[in-house]
Amino acid sequence: MDHLLFLEADAITLCIGAILQTSALICFTHRKSPLRMWAVVTIITSAWQITQWHQADHHPLSTLLVTYFWFVFLIHSANMLFVLKVDATDLAGPQVEKSEALAFCIQLVVDTRATGTRWQLRNIYPFPAYYKTYPPNREDFILRQVAIFIWQYLLLDLIFSRCTGPGAAIDNEASILWTKMVSLILSPDDERFHVRVMSSMFFYMILVRVLFDCICRAMTILAVGLDLCPTSACYPLFGSMWDAYTLRNFFSKFWHQLIQWPFGTLSIFVIKDVLCIRDPPNLQRRLLYLFIFALSGGMHLFSTTLTGIPLGNLGSIPFFSLAIIAIILETLVVNLIDRRVTPLKSRKHNQPWRVRIIGYIWVLSALGISSRFYTSDAIRQFVSLNASLPHSFVEAYGVNPVVGVLCIWGMFLKFYYQTSL
Repeated sequence: MDHLLFLEADAITLCIGAILQTSALICFTHRKSPLRMWAVVTIITSAWQITQWHQADHHPLSTLLVTYFWFVFLIHSANMLFVLKVDATDLAGPQVEKSEALAFCIQLVVDTRATGTRWQLRNIYPFPAYYKTYPPNREDFILRQVAIFIWQYLLLDLIFSRCTGPGAAIDNEASILWTKMVSLILSPDDERFHVRVMSSMFFYMILVRVLFDCICRAMTILAVGLDLCPTSACYPLFGSMWDAYTLRNFFSKFWHQLIQWPFGTLSIFVIKDVLCIRDPPNLQRRLLYLFIFALSGGMHLFSTTLTGIPLGNLGSIPFFSLAIIAIILETLVVNLIDRRVTPLKSRKHNQPWRVRIIGYIWVLSALGISSRFYTSDAIRQFVSLNASLPHSFVEAYGVNPVVGVLCIWGMFLKFYYQTSL
């Protein structure tokens, strides 16, 4: 099996070099300096070099993650250097030492949610209620993050060990049952609607969410543990799935926010400064959705192409196009209902369960309908991987002990650390 440790020394060096270069240009050059164009050239060159390495020698999943990073990083850097025209005075003021200003710039380049700056996302997910102070106590933060990371690692180990490639060994009845269940859920070629709905729900709300969140959680543990950043900069990556009872909420209140500021900033620039569209606000909002989802579709198209999926089989553009159409139609319907049923407006942030259940059915149905365009290809690619985590507890101890630890540890996380889905 190929372990999901995907960055070698040369790739790490290029990533760090690109981050430091963009940070230095923000810190030490003025807003209109021609030197800033150099960043775009070197970022594109570095991205091309790394994608060539990963396309040839690395695991498809690592290729996806690396190309996601470089696509977002290119747009993020262009925004800061040419759209927002950020310099050191925007972050630290003119009286601050250059070394401290450079540290602020590095934080802004690395953090695509701009936490602690005037560009911080307005709807950034809040810290859990478990933390009694803000910012969270460093020791409490690290202990909670480590506890959740252990649970997420075991869950990913269970998934990867039982459904990817020839390494999915079947050693007992529990393994057979688990493998059959995962095979049913992650069935990209099954045309039955309820199977497509289950596949989409499992893929997005469990697999992708836990994988991204586990990676981000490990990075925050290292960053806070090594005192590279404060706990106040480590907001949760995902929101609550219980808020995802509309497609708009799915992407704004549940899904990760790593691309929201980079893609949103570029989209607003195109709408207001390039197309010169100032009014009406509703048109601006819908165009904003359109551009953000178009950029996201382009990012996924670029990334999945490098994993070996033929270009003609890629459905990321239709998938994200359908998503934006569905969100616009959903917004129109919700606005129509709000006009006719006034009490719903007053309960906008506390919808009754009957409304939420209808919303969940709508979201899952929309994901099931659109799954044949992109999700099925992504699931097919995943189940064909011969991948594992650096150490597999499932292969070492079997399914039953890992499932038992997952259940007990999950209860501990729920009642002691007040976690939620």
